[in-house]
Amino acid sequence: MQTLVPWSHLHQWVKQKTADLQKLPTEMTEMPPFSDLSPLAVHIEERFHRKNVQLGKEEQRDWLRQLGTDLQRIDLEDEAEKIRIRSLASDLAQTS
Repeated sequence: MQTLVPWSHLHQWVKQKTADLQKLPTEMTEMPPFSDLSPLAVHIEERFHRKNVQLGKEEQRDWLRQLGTDLQRIDLEDEAEKIRIRSLASDLAQTS
């Protein structure tokens, strides 16, 4: 099965520099020269645009802090599980 990247999701400049082989029969893409090409999916890196991420501004959400605080009060019969969940809840309460 071929790993295909949805063509519509690519930027226009990527479409102009790559070939759309999706409509070719599998038998054809498995033969040279197409078989020597690596799939486009292995060359795509998904990442956030830095301009959308506000770096340096940490903010705590009240509801998330409260949820973490409340979960730290959990009482379970399994002591190891109780400690594990309380530790995770503590991290959650401090998440920013």
